[in-house]
Amino acid sequence: MKVFSRIYIPIVFLLLYLPIIIVILFSFNDAGTMSHFEGFSFKWYVELFEDKTALSALWNSLDLAITSSLPLPVSQ
Repeated sequence: MKVFSRIYIPIVFLLLYLPIIIVILFSFNDAGTMSHFEGFSFKWYVELFEDKTALSALWNSLDLAITSSLPLPVSQ
């Protein structure tokens, strides 16, 4: 059973985190597609931060995350 858990857990973590790592790496891709990597670029992040709708959604998400994580006052 010990050998099974030593193999099983790394495989599960690999299957969980590998797609996230691939998306992060390809977010810096200069090409317009994920089929091949053409080169490192911040082009898509520049476009993201110039888009007013995307920035509005980002600020709304951050506002919701911060306000929902604040502790509620305890009435005595």
